[in-house]
Amino acid sequence: MIDEKTIERLRAEGGARPIRSACAMLFVATAAAAAAAANDFVSGAQASALGNVGLLLIMLRVYWNVPRSVAASRSGNKRWLQAELEYLQERYPWADAVGKAGWVILVGAVALQLFFGMR
Repeated sequence: MIDEKTIERLRAEGGARPIRSACAMLFVATAAAAAAAANDFVSGAQASALGNVGLLLIMLRVYWNVPRSVAASRSGNKRWLQAELEYLQERYPWADAVGKAGWVILVGAVALQLFFGMR
């Protein structure tokens, strides 16, 4: 079990700036996907809206995985990577399921648009 104080210390030592930058960019992208989905639902383009919801779920999974990805890209500190993996599993045990659901929804939306002519 990893506590907040330990994970924050490891992030400060390893590089908190790339984590903050990536999270900020993904936050904006996630908000844009949510806005696009809402706009598509309002304008009656349900298949397109479902695709945007799928993208939203995929981006949420990526957002939750940013610290782990940064820790993996910074060679040398295996303890930080292990701590990030534990932290992710403890805090967001359903993150993989959210990402998989996003892919299923996205592929379903594309199929609706390609094969059934839905907007």
